[in-house]
Amino acid sequence: MSYWSGSQTKEKRLRSKRAIDLAMNGRWQEAVNANQSLIEDFPNDADAYNRLGRAYLELGDYKRAVEAYRRAAEVDPHNVIARKNLSRLSTAGEQPGEA
Repeated sequence: MSYWSGSQTKEKRLRSKRAIDLAMNGRWQEAVNANQSLIEDFPNDADAYNRLGRAYLELGDYKRAVEAYRRAAEVDPHNVIARKNLSRLSTAGEQPGEA
């Protein structure tokens, strides 16, 4: 387990909030960019991978969505969100109208 300084924790929280706000406003490409940037600095952030997967889904990039959800599940094997979305995508055959 790694321990971050208070400033790193605050930075991560602020950047996560920004990524969430972008998604809530339907700014999916910007949400992809924000989450990718966050992952570069915090590579074990399962929540960022989940958000990235959602953004890719909204952009219709199902292959990258699956990759993001798989990474979230690798980082956190008990991640219910990642597992649920991987199951949905495999059941839907990664079809746009069904995902």
